[in-house]
Amino acid sequence: MLTLIPDLHTKNKFYQENTLISLSARLQEENVDNQLLLLDDETDQFLANYMDTKQVIYLFDKIRGIEIDGSPLTLKDLHIPDDYKLETLIYLSGTQVEVFDDQTRVMEVILGSSGELKLVSYYEKTGQIVDSYDLRGFRSSRSYFNELGQLTSKEWFNATSDLVMTQNEDLTITIPARQQPRFQKSRYTNLAEIECEFALPYLTGKQKLLIEPSQESLDFRHFLLQAQVYYYFTEYDQIVNLDYHTVTPQDQYLFQNETLAHLFFDELKQNEVDFVPLWHIIPPYFNDFSLGTSMEREEQLIYWHVGQIDNNELMKCFCELIDLLKENKNLRIMADADLQYASFFKAVSAGWVAEFKDELNEIDEVESLDEVDTTNLDVDQIEALDRFACPENATYEQKLAVLRQAHIFIDTDPVTNYDLQLEAVKIGIPQIVYQSNNLIKEGKNGFLIKQKGEIKEPVEVFLTNLDKWNVAVVENVRLIQRMSLRMVIKQWKRVLQG
Repeated sequence: MLTLIPDLHTKNKFYQENTLISLSARLQEENVDNQLLLLDDETDQFLANYMDTKQVIYLFDKIRGIEIDGSPLTLKDLHIPDDYKLETLIYLSGTQVEVFDDQTRVMEVILGSSGELKLVSYYEKTGQIVDSYDLRGFRSSRSYFNELGQLTSKEWFNATSDLVMTQNEDLTITIPARQQPRFQKSRYTNLAEIECEFALPYLTGKQKLLIEPSQESLDFRHFLLQAQVYYYFTEYDQIVNLDYHTVTPQDQYLFQNETLAHLFFDELKQNEVDFVPLWHIIPPYFNDFSLGTSMEREEQLIYWHVGQIDNNELMKCFCELIDLLKENKNLRIMADADLQYASFFKAVSAGWVAEFKDELNEIDEVESLDEVDTTNLDVDQIEALDRFACPENATYEQKLAVLRQAHIFIDTDPVTNYDLQLEAVKIGIPQIVYQSNNLIKEGKNGFLIKQKGEIKEPVEVFLTNLDKWNVAVVENVRLIQRMSLRMVIKQWKRVLQG
């Protein structure tokens, strides 16, 4: 039997459909018997989205003894005093309500996009209390934090608000007397021990585990020493946060791309692991090919994912892209960057504008404009700034909408943003990147940046040559064919059944 344990905290946004949750359903369609084991204590958010998945074990429902359906609670269910003042901030993904008693903030309420109650924080002198609510209409847990924001204890409840268990400051778990008949012990060393106790009835016989690494799944794995384990890495953080003392020759290690595999083996060397475990690269799959905007449109757009680069590189890249805008009046650039980098762009642009104004102010009245020294008066640079944008707090959906209109994708992040690069392949555009990987065929659908910060020249190859751009489209189509659902599922079956 194959059991899949996904990481429900993954940052993977664009390709969530290709995580283990989706893979479980695809393997079932291919008659590969499997079940999903969800370890997170707040997995109720997946109930509505994945009810068509045949075998799902919501482990914390089993631990808490929950077997009900219901409707989510709303702000009205909190019974906030009438004299309290409410300040509301509305986002695309939901609503945040700040609650004040006179001038003192006493509560913060997080509501989902449909107004459902998700989190309620209570602010006290000794710290903070955070209640988590289940979509089926009850409080699922309460977490206690001290003045430094450190978790000191946590309580879990069933659907009738009975206390089921308490996690203490030393991470041990205590079971109240009323609940002890459902448990083997009254006190546990950690949460993973309880998870294992309740999961074991579902893990009988010869067992294979396919795990997307998270702290919960790695702790859980320690109690299943006889199982055959496959780890599937989809993110940089999963590699760097792995405890390499747990790496064994018996387990197999699967990677979404070559970059993650190289990083993994670098970490193996640094941690002095003296053997090479079994490993494979299995990419996410494409369901379709969605060609983006036409190269023949008059206006062209470059999408630049900035990533974590130092200020010298940032300045060099910014200047080279502004030079491109000066030379190409029909070109626009959208930078996808954290707030600190967006502030950098604003500061540099403001400095250039201030210098431009100073130069203008130094020009005295003259009889002829021919007598004016315009050497330092870069009108094109100031005009180019109007075609450079770096929106703040853009959602993934908004970024995706812009990327689908782009002609070229630039990624200067030292850690490959595989989600964005997959999307660039899907829409058929060329890529200019810092990190080589199996999505870039050098000179065909993109270029690897040879010297950090020098991005103008490779971009010009595709901007000025329609034939090169068409070659990139063809190469991207080939990649999509190799990463089709049928081809990738065939790889999964070969590894898991081997």
